[in-house]
Amino acid sequence: MQKQRNAERLARFILVVGTLSLLGALALIFTRSQVSGAGAGENEILPGPSLSRPLVKGNTMGEPNAPVRVVEFSDFQCAYCRQFFLQTEQPLIEDYVTAGKVYFVYRTLGDRLGPASQASAEAAYCAGDQGRFWEYHDLLFANQGSGAFLRDRLRAFAQALDLDEEGFNACLSSAKYRDQVRQDLADGLQAGVRGTPSFLINGKLVAGAQSYAMFRQEIEAALAEAGD
Repeated sequence: MQKQRNAERLARFILVVGTLSLLGALALIFTRSQVSGAGAGENEILPGPSLSRPLVKGNTMGEPNAPVRVVEFSDFQCAYCRQFFLQTEQPLIEDYVTAGKVYFVYRTLGDRLGPASQASAEAAYCAGDQGRFWEYHDLLFANQGSGAFLRDRLRAFAQALDLDEEGFNACLSSAKYRDQVRQDLADGLQAGVRGTPSFLINGKLVAGAQSYAMFRQEIEAALAEAGD
């Protein structure tokens, strides 16, 4: 009888130990999969939305002799700038840029939000050397987030767009557009820009990610003043 009880206790002990070992193994597998998944997410590059832009040249689009000139001062790290990009830029292009009524210029605002603002702005201008400023612009906003604009990531974005990597990397490493980005900031401050996004519509300052209705109102007023 005693031997039977001992055998039962031993069986229960083995069952408990086996269960605990199995649970431990499953926890380890889950932890590793979570770490692996986080790493994959960090390295993932999300595609930018496909926007149709007419008469693209560098960081500009539209007819240079259009009656209204809209200059955006922006920052690739700015959430409200991304909001303008996602919600307002495309209808503005469709209604005014494509129609030849607005000439649109994108400019940065230096390092106002930190070194990554400066670096991403320089990278976009470098992509512009290969005629891909706007595609790179879209990719930056699509992948906005903490750590998104480290140098390796900026190079990875260029690779994702099939840019000439050697030329892009040389441009970025040489800080070719450092002075241009600083000039953007100086010109913006001189025009009264104090935050992003801000817009000059035929010289009139419009601050913030305003509704599209507001942009329509301001552009229509500028067109009327221009006699168009």
